[in-house]
Amino acid sequence: MKKQSILVIALCWAVAQMAAQVAFKHTAVSPGNISNNWTTLDHSSTNGRADALLFVTSDYGSSGPYHTKAIGVWYNNSRWTIFNQDRSAMAPSAKFNVMVATPSDNAFVHTAAAATISGHITTIDHPRLNNNPSARIMVTQNWGAAGPYNNNPLGVYYTGSRWAIYNQNRAAMPPNAKFNVLISDRIFVVDAAAPSGNWFSFSNPATDNQPNALVFATQYWTSVYNTEEIGVWYNSNRWTVYNQSRNALPRNAKFFVMVPGAAPASVCTTVPGATWFNPLRTGLSTAAVRVNNYTPTIHQFNPTGERAFLRPNDCFFSVNMGGTPFRLPFNLDMVAGGPDNRCKAYINDWNSNRVAVSTSNGKVLVRIDFESNGIELITNCYNNGCCEDNPFCPGAGCPDYELNHAWIEMRLQPILSGGRLIYTSEVLFNVDVRELGNDPCTNNFWAFLCDWGIIPRVGDRQNRIRQAIESNLKAQLDNALLRVAIEGTLNNAISSGGVDISRCSSVAMDASGNLVFRQ
Repeated sequence: MKKQSILVIALCWAVAQMAAQVAFKHTAVSPGNISNNWTTLDHSSTNGRADALLFVTSDYGSSGPYHTKAIGVWYNNSRWTIFNQDRSAMAPSAKFNVMVATPSDNAFVHTAAAATISGHITTIDHPRLNNNPSARIMVTQNWGAAGPYNNNPLGVYYTGSRWAIYNQNRAAMPPNAKFNVLISDRIFVVDAAAPSGNWFSFSNPATDNQPNALVFATQYWTSVYNTEEIGVWYNSNRWTVYNQSRNALPRNAKFFVMVPGAAPASVCTTVPGATWFNPLRTGLSTAAVRVNNYTPTIHQFNPTGERAFLRPNDCFFSVNMGGTPFRLPFNLDMVAGGPDNRCKAYINDWNSNRVAVSTSNGKVLVRIDFESNGIELITNCYNNGCCEDNPFCPGAGCPDYELNHAWIEMRLQPILSGGRLIYTSEVLFNVDVRELGNDPCTNNFWAFLCDWGIIPRVGDRQNRIRQAIESNLKAQLDNALLRVAIEGTLNNAISSGGVDISRCSSVAMDASGNLVFRQ
């Protein structure tokens, strides 16, 4: 009896989910339903329903037209509309697939409040999405009661702990911009592994040989931006995603795609963590970093000029992957500050001493810690051995620094592309900077300049060091030869277990570190 009750509950939930989503096609007709930059919908699922959540994708149909405008939805009196964000006239015969959802835990409005915005990104805080890299979402812009307009192509991505909506062209996210968000296990991932000009076709049981399917798409970032408005189109028994501008579609651009009423995306295969992670951990555990751009011999590498104590190309990232050693050098410039940038700071013989490799939030984490012995940041005024000899540094001296509790975290996220695993990378660096001796922002004649941003404070120097190390080490992780080695280790570990992922369309890491592949 208990099993029957569970079955009934599951069936009721499934029916409720299906009932909560209605889909139809809308065509903009002039003068019938077009007014200025919008076209008005007339459908029983939307009329008089101010609380409805609409999701819209442009559909080329058999004859277009192309619709290059960023779109949104707006409730106008008792009718919903689709509008052009740039306020240009709505194109006659433009066609749109419209999906209607009822507000629920899986369908809601996200507002880009100031606290959620970082540049062109707004981060979503939702219990069904937080720390859930395997979630799949659709988004459509919603004007709401008072806007604002956001005339930019959209995408979504997973930050490592949260899902976010972003403007593909990296234009600033407008405060209070609103977005309808739908979470569904019926959404699947498609990858433009081999685009044909401005479009690519994909294969899925929900869409193959289904010319009347209502297909919805949202751009999904893992490593590739596509700064164009997109649409869908049925072509030769397959559905396609295309760029409305007819500009080339970037290789490996990815999209979340959904057909309402289709079966949930099924699990293709699951690869246990021990199978794929252990070989990767063996290699990544050999990672080491050396940072140095200082020589005590004045003008040793630059006979003239201001860079008297700079030693170039003495930094490197090293790792041994699959028996192949990599030593990848990079260059850090000095950190300049003080009046006329006369105070030059150099990193002195700073080395990593511990590595830990783990998985968390859908990513492989490589934590590299540094030793804290000695003075790591040495400063001099250019062309002089110390600041006291320079009239621009009266009485203060150029202080040296200790760099303590420093660590680098490299994050690799496995993604599926063209039937094999690749990865996206990010690097975070943290360090505590302790200034020794006199502080040029206190106790000297030039302290007043600090308040005007002319002399950088400790925090500013710390940020510049952080940014330089993060950008350089990310470049090493994306080095073509190292990428081949890391991705080769991943794919060899999976294929050695007899697992075929060539027919799978997406991958996510579960809480136990297993890789779950879906069709």
